[in-house]
Amino acid sequence: SITNRPVFGLSAITMAKRVQNYLRKISDNSPRVSVHLTTRLSHFDLFRSVLDAHRMGLTDILPLLGDPRGPSDKNYFENGFDILGFISYLRWGKKQFLSNKYLALLDRGQLVRPIPDATFSIGSVVDVNPYKIRKNISKFTIGDKQLKFARLKESNGAEYLISQGLYESKYYFDFIDNCDISIPVIPGIIPARLRLINQFEIGR
Repeated sequence: SITNRPVFGLSAITMAKRVQNYLRKISDNSPRVSVHLTTRLSHFDLFRSVLDAHRMGLTDILPLLGDPRGPSDKNYFENGFDILGFISYLRWGKKQFLSNKYLALLDRGQLVRPIPDATFSIGSVVDVNPYKIRKNISKFTIGDKQLKFARLKESNGAEYLISQGLYESKYYFDFIDNCDISIPVIPGIIPARLRLINQFEIGR
């Protein structure tokens, strides 16, 4: 996960590349490691991070909203669709993905250029659970809103979606049955922390 702190950004990209190389050694398949990007980045920071990941051969870019948001400044992203459209612009070079804010910068010649020969895929996240639980134990439904978000993310350039942590498989299949998008939705399975530590020697 990459924020606007350069040293963390570089270490996250390096770690992703290291994990990808390790998986290629032990697997006959072609493993894919996603690099998470957040709206804590300005569009200049994000461009550099995406370019670094692209140069290192990482194939999947997963933009997330992030918390907190960047300052109310022309160089910072305002929401998840803003950042998703910008990465799609870097990938495909098409201004149709840019929000009005970044179209204005493009028209004034103040926006970075798309990445030539970019080959990475662009993902985003969706919550397939039908409701959330507040701290006071009350439930509120999110299903219809998440279906709408999935459609918007596809139209903003997402090539696949990954679900939030999934505990009931029924919710995943219900979401797939009700979702009218053409891109794949990958179920988000939370692995055991100890297995991650042992497998990749994280924290040692």
